[in-house]
Amino acid sequence: MRSPRLRQEPLPNRPALNRRRAQPFAKLGAFSVCLAAAALLWAPQALLGEDPKAPRPPDQLVLRGIELTVNHHYDEAHSCFDSLANSLPDHPAGPFFKAAVLHSRMLDYESDQAAGEFARFVEEAIASASHCLAQNPSDAWCLFYRGAAYGYRAFHAARQGRYLAAFHDGQLALRDLESAVALDSSLADAYLGIGSYKYWRGKLLRYLSWLPFVPDEREEGIRLIRLAIARGRYSYLTGLNDLAWVLIDAGKYDEAAETARKGLASCPESRFFLWPLAEACFAKQNYPAAVHWYERLLESVLRAPENNHHNEIICRLKLAHAYCALGETDKARMHATAILSLKLEKDIAQRANKKQAMARAILERCVPPADAP
Repeated sequence: MRSPRLRQEPLPNRPALNRRRAQPFAKLGAFSVCLAAAALLWAPQALLGEDPKAPRPPDQLVLRGIELTVNHHYDEAHSCFDSLANSLPDHPAGPFFKAAVLHSRMLDYESDQAAGEFARFVEEAIASASHCLAQNPSDAWCLFYRGAAYGYRAFHAARQGRYLAAFHDGQLALRDLESAVALDSSLADAYLGIGSYKYWRGKLLRYLSWLPFVPDEREEGIRLIRLAIARGRYSYLTGLNDLAWVLIDAGKYDEAAETARKGLASCPESRFFLWPLAEACFAKQNYPAAVHWYERLLESVLRAPENNHHNEIICRLKLAHAYCALGETDKARMHATAILSLKLEKDIAQRANKKQAMARAILERCVPPADAP
C-alpha cells in the first residue's frame, strides 16, 4: 500500500477531515501497511484469540480477503469481511478487517471519501477489543487489534498535520502491541508494527520538539521489521512493503529496490510494490529504471476504477523529471503538459499547486536542442 503506501501502514475520531497533508508522511505506506494489511495477514491465528474454544471463521474466507486487498479488488474483499463480521458479531476482527480494506483503498487512491465509514469501523474495533480485554486482560490478540486501531488513528492524524494527536495515539498503539508480544512471544509478526512505529516516530517528533526527549530508535525499528519478515508467520509481504519505504527514507536505494522486487515477484500487478520500486530507482537517479517502473505504475493508475488525478500527477511529474534528465525532451514535455491540462477537483487542485509549478518549470528548462537559446 504509496501510501498505499500495501502501501497493507489510521483515522481520527471525527469524520470531518482537514485536507492538509503532512509532507514527511506522504509516503508512509509502510506504517499503514504494518497496521492494516499486516493485520490481515495475521488473520487465521488472530481470529482465534487466546481462547481455544473461540469460534473459528473459515480460513479460506480470510485468506481470500487478503489476496483481494493486495491486488486492489476492494469491493470483493469488503464483502469477504462483511461475512466474517456477521459470523463473529462481538469480535473486533470484523470491523477491524473492514477498516483495513477501506484504509488500503484510501491510501491506494489518495482519497478520503470513505473516511467517515473507516473511522466508524476503527472505533468499533477499539470498543470491541476493550470489552474483550475487560473480560480477559491477557488476550494478546485483542491487544493487537486495539493497538493496531490506535495506530490507524495515529497515522491519519499525522497525515493531517495533527502531530500531537498522532503522537498520543501512536504511543497507545505501541503500548498495546508491545504488551501483546510480552504475553505471547511467538507473535513475531507483531514486531512489524512495533518496528515501523519506532522508525517513523523520529519523523513525527520533528514537529513536537517541545516534548521530553524520546530516543532515536530508527535502527532498532529496522531490526524489528527484518525480524518480522524472517520469523513472522504471516507478515512476509507486509514486511517487504514496509521495509522498502523505510530503506528509501534511510537512503538505501538498492536494497529498497531489491525488497520491492521481492514483493512484485509474489504480486506482479500490485501498486503497493510498484510505488516503492519506482521511487527507489528515481531517488538513486537511475532514470532508465525509474522511467520503466513509473510508466508501468502510471498505466496501472490510469486503469484503476478511481482516479482523482493525484497519483497520476505524481507519476507524470517523476517521469517528466526522469525523461528530461535523460535528454528525452519530447516525452518530458508531454508529461508536464498533461499535468497542466488536467481538470481537478478543488481539494486535489490545492494539493497539486506546487507540483503544477514544477511541471511549468520543466517546460521552461527542458526544451529540444533546436529550440534552446
